[in-house]
Amino acid sequence: MAKSTIMDDLFTLGAKLPWKLSLALAFGSAIALHQLSLIEPPASTGLHDLSKVVFVQAARVFGLFGQYLVPAALLFGALAGFMQRRRGKDLLAQTRTQPKGLGTLSWQQFEQLVGAIFREQGYQVEERGRQGADGGVDLVLRKAGEKYLVQCKHWRSLKVGVPVVRELYGAMAAEGAVGGFVATTGQFTADAKRFIEGRNVKLIDGQQLSKQMKKNSVNTANVQAKITPLRPAIPDCPLCAKPMISRVAKKGAQSGKRFWGCTNFPACRGTRPL
Repeated sequence: MAKSTIMDDLFTLGAKLPWKLSLALAFGSAIALHQLSLIEPPASTGLHDLSKVVFVQAARVFGLFGQYLVPAALLFGALAGFMQRRRGKDLLAQTRTQPKGLGTLSWQQFEQLVGAIFREQGYQVEERGRQGADGGVDLVLRKAGEKYLVQCKHWRSLKVGVPVVRELYGAMAAEGAVGGFVATTGQFTADAKRFIEGRNVKLIDGQQLSKQMKKNSVNTANVQAKITPLRPAIPDCPLCAKPMISRVAKKGAQSGKRFWGCTNFPACRGTRPL
């Protein structure tokens, strides 16, 4: 797999950020790099100043070309991200007004549709853009400073089994996500449903999604409640009485499982089961 270039990274950054922030970053970088291109090289008085002259010249060259290339990468990324979000929103609206069944969607459209549903609920959605219909984490959600992972399975005949759910759960622990969702056009096996018991993972089957598609935006509260992580009341720490926060165990026998930890950690190590 080829390494990404700086321009690739800037394009990706522009696509992930809100378009207004990407625009501001593009114009700000253009101004800063233009100023960098105007720096006058110091007068050389000997060999000991040569390194300084070379550094300033290199900075000027970077500013000269970067003032155009860096903003362009950010702006094209912002445009690509905007169009991607727009396609998902249009697809959601079209499916609601002309429902033809989730099975008629391609796997790419299915991921866009699921992403649009979560955006409608106030999540920031990152589409990772896999090269195939299966494997890995498809969407990364962020809301209120917390991270969630989504796996989308466009399977028409097979039921989604526990290996897929276990894979997502492992990715949650590896990436420090507080919750996860598995969405499918089909159904889930009984083993998959048993696996999520006591874990902050939600399963969204094709029937739930179809109900969402047939309702307008005013009547989606019931489905939204089903795919929004449950938020139990925040308890006080048993040791210092301060509010607690949901955490994920990183190691030991309880690795990957959630628990309540004191917000005053590490000064206080009070815990409660979640």
